[in-house]
Amino acid sequence: MLEDLNQKTLSESVKHGGAAFLGATASGAVAAFVPKKQKKIFRIGAIVVAIAAGAAHQGKSAKMKTTTSLLGGVAIRQGMDLLKESLKDKYTITDASTDTDKAIAGAIGLACPGGCSAGYQYPMNNTSFPQLSMPSYDTSYEVIDQPAQDISVAFT
Repeated sequence: MLEDLNQKTLSESVKHGGAAFLGATASGAVAAFVPKKQKKIFRIGAIVVAIAAGAAHQGKSAKMKTTTSLLGGVAIRQGMDLLKESLKDKYTITDASTDTDKAIAGAIGLACPGGCSAGYQYPMNNTSFPQLSMPSYDTSYEVIDQPAQDISVAFT
């Protein structure tokens, strides 16, 4: 397996991984503009179109094409988001949850307490960031006029 690793195969792998990542992030950005009522329809449509277009574009080519990876990223992202949206009420993780529930919730991205519907919201009060609410220790300094000392003697 590792004997086939070279610059060309590594470059291809990075290219396909980057294309899949780009497809996933771009489809997530587009989905952000879709109204909430139509998100489920959009996600299903995006999955179907991405898989069909990827299969049609790939054709009979044995070597995977970059656009197929990009479309695969779209299908994976929208599929995971659809799955997460469908199951978010079924899996609420607590300390008493079974290991199976924790594993399933972790696999679909619902393993945070209370669900992971959005990014972490930082509470904004004085105790949130103690380094910002520390007392000030400003000190006033006085300039003392002192004649310059000759330090060249010390280095001889």
